[in-house]
Amino acid sequence: MKISSLLNKASLRSLCMLPLALLLPVGAASAQQTERAAAASTLDVCHDSATGNWRYFGVVATDRIRPGHAISVDNIIQNKVSSAGFDDVYTQASVLGNGAQVQAFSIDAAPLVLGTLRHTARLRIVDLANPGAAAPVLVAAYHFDTAVCGCGHPVGCTRTQGYWGKKPGVVWPAPYSRDAMFHSSGLTWQQVGDTPPKHGNAYLILAHQFIAAVLNRAGGASAPSAVQNTLDQARAFFASGTTLQSCASDACGTQKTWAAILDTYNNGLYPGAPAACPASCTGWKPNR
Repeated sequence: MKISSLLNKASLRSLCMLPLALLLPVGAASAQQTERAAAASTLDVCHDSATGNWRYFGVVATDRIRPGHAISVDNIIQNKVSSAGFDDVYTQASVLGNGAQVQAFSIDAAPLVLGTLRHTARLRIVDLANPGAAAPVLVAAYHFDTAVCGCGHPVGCTRTQGYWGKKPGVVWPAPYSRDAMFHSSGLTWQQVGDTPPKHGNAYLILAHQFIAAVLNRAGGASAPSAVQNTLDQARAFFASGTTLQSCASDACGTQKTWAAILDTYNNGLYPGAPAACPASCTGWKPNR
């Protein structure tokens, strides 16, 4: 089995994929409830015509990592072809990342008899000063229930929230306007982008990444189906009437994991998605 590098992004985009997967973050609660911790994962699959393998890729995200801590992740590709349930097929143990909130995975391996594919991630938050100490395990799962098509080249490039919200003279792609009201926030899209997420307000954390991802997509950047699915869930969350006051510092952990996934996309680091636009194309260095 070949584990592809996160930064080797050529020929990773999955074509003709429908967003039928289901995001199932474990530990999630409603927007009004306080969450201790949350985790989410994504999964896309495409066929590599050069090797004959399938490529299984996505990311794992948590809502918070304290300084001096890191995430240890076991990525497990599972398949269900009968009523007997899911079988573990491929497993990748990730490398610890100090302070990382998102970890990517990409596995090149033999095709499967397509039943219901699932990526299950088991996460352990590790205290780097005492790595042998017992730690709770978070589990996140994401189902993939659609066709597997060829791996192609990503289209376009992505830009960060700093570009879309702060750089003077940037024209937003239609039909989006800086002066339009942003759902039930009481603020315009531009005002939401200008408002810092004090005390870790998850509404604003997600809104900043959501706005950037929406504008990247409207500007022609492609996205794997799992990214689009995350974007759709974020849109439904904002459209539900949720307000800024609903997400205090310890609430809406699930929405923070969505923000982490979209942030990875906006920064050009999501497997199978476009890379960040070169600074030479904009005349400035993106604010990462």
